[in-house]
Amino acid sequence: MRQEQRPNRIVIAGRYRFSRYGLVFRITPTATGSTLSAESRAEFPGLHGRAYRAAVIGTRFHVIATNALLRNIAYAVKSPDVRII
Repeated sequence: MRQEQRPNRIVIAGRYRFSRYGLVFRITPTATGSTLSAESRAEFPGLHGRAYRAAVIGTRFHVIATNALLRNIAYAVKSPDVRII
């Protein structure tokens, strides 16, 4: 696939009992390859949603989990078994 045809954004969205969320990955070409960044968006409606938000966002667990996800992607890309199309 030619560079100009490759996607530059991947969006994953869904909902859970206490939240609605989206995870946006952005792929930016660089001189030596590409940079991947992630942005998360979420809504936590109702009393249970607020409690869930306090448990996940308030404890910074979300930041730790997102950084681990990005590290795992970086590790996988460096693996000879990964094929990037």
